[in-house]
Amino acid sequence: TFQMGPIGFTCHSSRMTSPGWTTVARMNMEDEGPVDFSSGLQQGDYVEVERVALSRHLTAPPRHLTESDLLALMDKHGIGTDASMASHVGNVQRRNYVELNESTREMK
Repeated sequence: TFQMGPIGFTCHSSRMTSPGWTTVARMNMEDEGPVDFSSGLQQGDYVEVERVALSRHLTAPPRHLTESDLLALMDKHGIGTDASMASHVGNVQRRNYVELNESTREMK
């Protein structure tokens, strides 16, 4: 952040070092930047403005799993056997741990 007269400017950049939960959520997070002020700015220096953008970013939770998504994750992580996985999903629904949206098959 730096000040030029009465106006303040903030620059930022971001780099993903580990995809973490975004891999499971199938989210593509893009890097931004870099911003390098190591050369320093002095009062009176002229800076060329390349772009001005106003943006609003909202976060949103990942979408709910469908029954088939849950079965695929159980298989991937070795939870249950082929014969028992469907009954585990049925138990989760029957015990009202989730609500099944019949039209999308998403479990909420």
